[in-house]
Amino acid sequence: MQIRTVTYEVEFQRSLEGEMTIVLISDLHLGEVASERRLGRIVAQINGLNPDIVAIAGDIFNDDFHALRDPEGAAALLRGINAPLGVFACLGNHDTGPTIGLMKEFLVESNIQLLNDEHAIVDNRLVVIGRLDALPPWTGDGFGDMRRRDFVYVMEDVKADLAYQGLPLDLPVVVIDHNPANIGEYGSNVDLALFGHTHSGALFPISLVTRAMFVIDRGHFRQDSQSPHIIVTQGVHVWSIPLRVGTRNEIVVVNVK
Repeated sequence: MQIRTVTYEVEFQRSLEGEMTIVLISDLHLGEVASERRLGRIVAQINGLNPDIVAIAGDIFNDDFHALRDPEGAAALLRGINAPLGVFACLGNHDTGPTIGLMKEFLVESNIQLLNDEHAIVDNRLVVIGRLDALPPWTGDGFGDMRRRDFVYVMEDVKADLAYQGLPLDLPVVVIDHNPANIGEYGSNVDLALFGHTHSGALFPISLVTRAMFVIDRGHFRQDSQSPHIIVTQGVHVWSIPLRVGTRNEIVVVNVK
């Protein structure tokens, strides 16, 4: 199955020193059929885009870490991502359950920085925040003792850290979240919010359902000049049924300035 590349040009509300290329992927669903077999091609395609940052918007795994056939090989491939300013990820609704500890260890071994309602200051030019997914009720305590925090408190941590390091308090902010049902949490204090999850329905006519469920289920959206840019990717893999009709696997390039 082909993976297309989609490119968006984004100008931040706050001033960014220089320009930057962010590559967004989501929904690797490692452990699903063919997911590991395609991983090398995905990494090679990402590297060919010369990203400064790679953002992984959740559903890295498919519920059970033990479903991976060759975790060491998968981690080696992911370590091959060439993003000089870092690879950052958040957890999605399938990155849960009894093996979440192994999932987190795998991400460390893969040189992927997991942000659970935490932030990273990148090159003293940009703040990246990763959100813990807002779990649907049927998944119970899938994240163990972790709970999604109110974004107000996440931003308080960011401001305190910037002040402590003597950096401008108005650095641009990029959020990596999994489910675009959460876009209402982000206002003028965020420049760019990145999502996955929807697969844009994967199959027609299910794609009509996701289009009705979300303000945006794929693509680029901005409500007004005071709102963040919202980008939702259709994901690099599908869930459950290894088939797409009317949608595509994709890698997103965001050129920001």
